[in-house]
Amino acid sequence: MNNIFYNVVSIVIGVILISFGIVQIVKHIIGVGIISLIHGVLFLGVGISCFFLPEKYQFITILSMLALAITMILTLLLTKKNKS
Repeated sequence: MNNIFYNVVSIVIGVILISFGIVQIVKHIIGVGIISLIHGVLFLGVGISCFFLPEKYQFITILSMLALAITMILTLLLTKKNKS
């Protein structure tokens, strides 16, 4: 249970992204909303599923959070460039 901090942070980020995605969909910004919802669910899934991993595979939490954060940033930047 060394990575409990990363699991909790991943769950919190997932909840924040899901709420951000819902707000964006209500504002009729569908593309950003769907991207945020997908990444939010993935962050939430990673945070919850890593509670059940054996201790020698705890690094998967950090690597998956890093990969999800990079893809979220890239997709938001690409959608912003396509908008303008």
